[in-house]
Amino acid sequence: MDYDSTTIPAGYDLARRHTPEVLDLWMEAVASFAGEGCIRAVLDLGCGTGRFSEVLASRFAADVVGVDPSAKMLEQARAKTHGSRVRYVRGRGEEIPLRSHSADLVFMSMVFHHFKNPALVARECGRILRDRGLIFLRAGTLEQISSYPYVPFFPGSVPVMERILVANQVVIETFESAGLRTMEVGVLVQQVASTYASYADRIAAGGDSVLAELDPLEFEAGLKALRAHAARIDKARENGPGFEVDDCGVCGNGNVFSDVCDLVLLNKNRDALDRCVTDSVDHSACTNCHVLTK
Repeated sequence: MDYDSTTIPAGYDLARRHTPEVLDLWMEAVASFAGEGCIRAVLDLGCGTGRFSEVLASRFAADVVGVDPSAKMLEQARAKTHGSRVRYVRGRGEEIPLRSHSADLVFMSMVFHHFKNPALVARECGRILRDRGLIFLRAGTLEQISSYPYVPFFPGSVPVMERILVANQVVIETFESAGLRTMEVGVLVQQVASTYASYADRIAAGGDSVLAELDPLEFEAGLKALRAHAARIDKARENGPGFEVDDCGVCGNGNVFSDVCDLVLLNKNRDALDRCVTDSVDHSACTNCHVLTK
């Protein structure tokens, strides 16, 4: 999708922002594999509005280059307050505007399905990585479609995701074909909203590229159904504990699911790791984690 031909950039942060706790969760996941002292230069590939760029820089005391093909998304990123260690460059994953062997970490969040030539992106990532460098990838896959919390309200999103997403194994094979090998597979859990009402507000902001492909009338109907569901479920939670499962599959304490995605961690010229990410903020959503090495 060409974000510059849409209104998505203007509402992206409202729709897709993460709390400090969730950002810390992802940074802990990276650190648990990479260690604290070995990341000096980071490529945030497909950085969008830079929602991870600043936290990557501060967490690892690293220089971060955010690369994205969308001028509008980068405009949003540059408008934020950020430190001198973060800079943004317009570019594509198929032709990364960095010199070879210049990054210790390539971080990618929900961008794999936007790549026009994933195999070329994988080779480019391998080119710019230093020895023992890591690639950390979050990516939606076919296996996770039913876990997306908005699917019951926007059933038209399913054929869209079936068209643009690939199987988890395809993601792994794409990077392994570039000389990286799988090191680990694990699970993370995150929460994107504490109530359905706040989740509906995020959806209404229009920052989801899948929902942006729906007919406007279908989108409005789904949003109306989501808000009606929010009014019923959120009220039930206010009335006390004991709420376990509703008709849309939210379980436990009723927290809203995250955007479920597969998480891939790859590396270059490094011995296999002996552990997997197990940290979580609650049990409302899970994310697969894969670790690869060269």
